[in-house]
Amino acid sequence: AMLDQLPGMRDLMMETGVDALETRMVDLATGAFLPGTDAAGFDMLAAAQDPETSVALTTEQDLASIKRRPNMAPVYLLQKDGDLMLLVLPVHGTGYASTIRAMLALEADLQTVAALTVLEQGETPGLGARIMEPDWQAQWPGTLALAEDGTPVVEVVKGGATEAWQVDGLTGATRTSNAIQFLLRFWLGPDGYGPMLDRLRAEGL
Repeated sequence: AMLDQLPGMRDLMMETGVDALETRMVDLATGAFLPGTDAAGFDMLAAAQDPETSVALTTEQDLASIKRRPNMAPVYLLQKDGDLMLLVLPVHGTGYASTIRAMLALEADLQTVAALTVLEQGETPGLGARIMEPDWQAQWPGTLALAEDGTPVVEVVKGGATEAWQVDGLTGATRTSNAIQFLLRFWLGPDGYGPMLDRLRAEGL
């Protein structure tokens, strides 16, 4: 069912020959998977609003402008013959006019973007709302999201991406473009999925 919410994810699975999809809950503070915790129906935004299931972020930490981060999050491991092919991470942040929710798929190197799918947004029609357009999302595959040491480097730039870690921003929608950059940097960083990515890098699955 998760795949039906993700345009492009089925195609990606076909391309990579994925034969298994596993959902795991992760403790964001430690990066450890939480065995026996059911991810079905887990609502990250609701969890983030409840002080019992979330932490407050300092201004410095809060790149995504979300104020609070849930303690746990579901991640999706797409495997083929037991090997990790894709890691899909739910992400969200505050845009110019709305909360933007998306799914970020990383390749098995845990550095390269396989896909970015925006699920929900309420940005300005014809401007920021174009983050939903397939043409814009089609720029993401192959973009370098993280440096080798795990530092988020992804950048949404004005006037043409020239580096491996850059994606073209949307003309006339600088704030929305920046919001995407910052929400991805937040979720890939130390207060998001960073601890889990470090663990996976060190220990494998």
